[in-house]
Amino acid sequence: MKLSIIMPFVAEYPQALFTLMSIWNELKDSGIDYEVFAINNYCPQAAAQIARRDKCPKCAHVRAITREDLGRFQHNKPDICGDKVRAYATMHPWLNYLEYTDKLSHWQAKNLGVATSTGDILFFMDAHCVISPGSLAALYRHYCHRIEKLNGTLHLPLTYLLERPGVALIYKIVARPEVAAYSYSFTRYRPSPQPYCVPCMSTCGMMMSRALYDCLGGWPKELGIYGGGEQFINYTLAVLGKSVNIFPIAPLHHFAEKRGYNYEYVDYKRNQIIATYMFGGEERARLFSKNCKLDQKTAARVMDDILVKCAPQRQRITDQQTIEIEEWYKRWNPQWQPQPAQPEA
Repeated sequence: MKLSIIMPFVAEYPQALFTLMSIWNELKDSGIDYEVFAINNYCPQAAAQIARRDKCPKCAHVRAITREDLGRFQHNKPDICGDKVRAYATMHPWLNYLEYTDKLSHWQAKNLGVATSTGDILFFMDAHCVISPGSLAALYRHYCHRIEKLNGTLHLPLTYLLERPGVALIYKIVARPEVAAYSYSFTRYRPSPQPYCVPCMSTCGMMMSRALYDCLGGWPKELGIYGGGEQFINYTLAVLGKSVNIFPIAPLHHFAEKRGYNYEYVDYKRNQIIATYMFGGEERARLFSKNCKLDQKTAARVMDDILVKCAPQRQRITDQQTIEIEEWYKRWNPQWQPQPAQPEA
């Protein structure tokens, strides 16, 4: 089988280059057939965000580049990260450079990478991470040998660069089913001699088969910049009867620095409503939209738009669904009891 590694990036220089170097060092002598797709999501929306951040606070003009700005605007070029990755892709046959410029979206960049890739197994990581030596090769070999038994995804633990040993992280579920809110937060990684199942985990450091990705239909095409994509993967897998598994090995190291873009609040909430619609259907999505800190007029507009644009993928998921999200949550939290429905104000 072949491994396709998918890495979106936006103005993340030089972190993206270190990420690519760690992948190459990990796999170059492994005997694994692999390819890497680096998808540049630098687009007019990203450029506008950077320009807004660089305006003088007292006028509308772009201010001069200072010493403090150099870490963010290397060499005063708008997209040096993209220029560098594109150049390296001409030198290394394993590295493929793509551009997704329709809009700023971490998720759509990943979808493009998958659509262009040729591997049977997919691995997703962000452009500010470093592979621990030996971990990705071991993850891949374990997944290939036990793909049917795992029945889902396999994930590396996470940590932050130069953190002391023993503070690796995984996700735990954070949910309020009474308002259809299903999210996550970090919790301490639990060492184990064997992979183990968890309710949810980061999609950075996630391995899945192409068949499983196709079963989901990829990330919904309406997802915007940030947020929602992890709820979609984790809780849609849940209602499809699939598993999320942790591979107990050295963690994937994150570089805790700001990315080259920022989220936008309505877009962020819209993404969460899309995810809820995908794993929960219209009724739960409407319930969540009314309790997600959007004003009601905006929430109603967003909900109506989602019902039109996302219905085909929701139907795809409905046709394969094996369990309702509340029943799945009850298995992970046996103490939870459904709350009586509250009348709308």
